[in-house]
Amino acid sequence: MRQALHKNSYYRLFLVGILNLAVDLGIFFLLHLCLVPVASAQIIGYVAGMLNSYVWNRNLTFVSMKKRSFGKLVRFISIHMITLMISIGLLHVVYYYFGISLFYSKLLATVCSVMVSYLGSSLWVFEDNEEPSSQEDHHFGSP
Repeated sequence: MRQALHKNSYYRLFLVGILNLAVDLGIFFLLHLCLVPVASAQIIGYVAGMLNSYVWNRNLTFVSMKKRSFGKLVRFISIHMITLMISIGLLHVVYYYFGISLFYSKLLATVCSVMVSYLGSSLWVFEDNEEPSSQEDHHFGSP
């Protein structure tokens, strides 16, 4: 059964989200400056943010005392592949068809991606985790 997130995990989730945003946007715009096509830059930036998200959320936000599971990893990748497809489609439509600047198109795609991936992660990927332990009890990186 899904447990409610501990109050501190909302702060952790927020910090991880900001870090993911920085990774995604930084890589996306760096690649764009290097003339990498928008869709390719989106995929690479998103995947880098996704990997960052898994590591930090698994070990800090949705702390689990259970063994790491292959099924959880598959669910995580699945929800993020769906989210990636949505973000690429939205970015493409808003940027190419509506002519909105790349920055605002990427921002809109990112906001939508955050909502979908958060819901998927909290309701399906990490739904069986216990509340995070307190800072005194928690050791970063422990299983």
